Amino acid sequence: MRALRGMARLRAHDIAFHAIAVVTAASFAQADAFFDFFVEQGVSELGCNYDEAEGLHEHSSLAGHEPAHAAFVARLLERSIESGSGLRVRELAMALRLISQPLPTYRWQGQAWPENAQTLPFALITVAHNGDFSSFSPELLGQPSAEFGNFILGNVATDGYFDSARSERFERLWGAIVRGTRECERSCAHYGFCGGGAPANKLYENGDLASGETLYCRTMLKRPFDAVLARLEALNANG
Repeated sequence: MRALRGMARLRAHDIAFHAIAVVTAASFAQADAFFDFFVEQGVSELGCNYDEAEGLHEHSSLAGHEPAHAAFVARLLERSIESGSGLRVRELAMALRLISQPLPTYRWQGQAWPENAQTLPFALITVAHNGDFSSFSPELLGQPSAEFGNFILGNVATDGYFDSARSERFERLWGAIVRGTRECERSCAHYGFCGGGAPANKLYENGDLASGETLYCRTMLKRPFDAVLARLEALNANG
């Protein structure tokens, strides 16, 4: 109720706002009601998150429900097109943008790599309450890991980022992430639109930073991308 009152205040003052909804398997059979609720609330952009397998939460509620999720995404796309409401679904908009303009690339070791902040050293920096810092996926910092020392690369009070990049721990971590990125390049047709996925999800879902596809990949990128691409191809085929 507090969230509803907050949205009502924003509408009363003509302030545009977006929402992020946590989607569960129970949502999938109610795509129309889900979409209509946010239209009625005057939401301009909607992001669909879900409970990821992460840390102590070992299993996502979406596991075993992937066909239903695909149907849910397809229905949200249809409603986005048909309703004329102006509600923008984040994942579908992102897919359309990537189809029209794939990720920019950078050169490293004589190869072009799609830009992905979670696989680039220090493109993202996460700092804990005590000053410990890490890079790559923010969710890694402080997670138990004998191999990577809880993913702590240093402390802002005593260590520099460049110095931490010379450490053995960083070399091991960066090496595993590069191997995971190369696995995505080898095995996934969506690699150019993703750039190697999220290392944290690879670790929590597959138990290995050097692995490839995850449920997170399929849910957040691949299905929205494929739904939008199929729609565009059908429009093109029909002239």
